[in-house]
Amino acid sequence: MENPVTNISRIGLIKDESPAAISIEIRTKLQQRILYEDPQLWLAICFIYHSAIRPGTELRLMKLNQINYNSKTIVIGNYLAKNGRTEVVDIPDQLYDLIVNKWKLQDYNQNLYAFGKQYNCNELKKAGHCKQYLRK
Repeated sequence: MENPVTNISRIGLIKDESPAAISIEIRTKLQQRILYEDPQLWLAICFIYHSAIRPGTELRLMKLNQINYNSKTIVIGNYLAKNGRTEVVDIPDQLYDLIVNKWKLQDYNQNLYAFGKQYNCNELKKAGHCKQYLRK
């Protein structure tokens, strides 16, 4: 029997075409502008960047009681998760410091949504107000 895999061309070089990272200078300008214009948007960006939580339902409908301040984790319930499974996401130190020391989310009513019309968490009434920023 003759070898059936002869005359197969070699695969070319794999070329990395991932986008370049944003420079520190541009990131700093964006951060300053967003913090000034809409601090809650920066909070959402930090959650997405540091914890890889999906911006649609997972982040937009997240309540403060999903954050475990002792174990530094966020529990994404199966009713919110894209894959339908409850997931536990670790909170990196950079994000934890912002959550606890800057935004002091632990001091608010933990049954409130993390994001809403007002930056001030005690005025949050219902979910979905930051949807304009967090489109799927």
